[in-house]
Amino acid sequence: MAEEWVRWRPLNSILSSHEYFIAATKYDKKQLSIIIAEDDLVIRVIFDQSVIAYRVANEWYQMRLTDYLYEQNVKLNDHMWTFYKVNNSSYFKSFAHPQESWHHYGFYTDDSVIDVIATQEPIVEEIQSIPE
Repeated sequence: MAEEWVRWRPLNSILSSHEYFIAATKYDKKQLSIIIAEDDLVIRVIFDQSVIAYRVANEWYQMRLTDYLYEQNVKLNDHMWTFYKVNNSSYFKSFAHPQESWHHYGFYTDDSVIDVIATQEPIVEEIQSIPE
């Protein structure tokens, strides 16, 4: 079975036509925080004590993923999307003992791709501005 990136809309304010970027990431062993923003909206995604692993890549180096997501959006007659849950994840399968309780979340923006393997769904919230 092939890997499948499924659109995820954790907040109603998230729209496909917006061009999001990764404004910040912070990891301190207990919590991973990702700030995703665009002109009028700032979103904080918090994985609290649930991160198994995460990776960040420049979007340019993820061309197969870019091509795959572009094809999916053409089929849906829509713009690129940012928030995903990933089924049958190849990243997930790269671990020695993946667990059924793990989940793969993908964040795809104009400049970066962040993959997170976590044991529970993150907290997703709108915030007023990008934290310093």
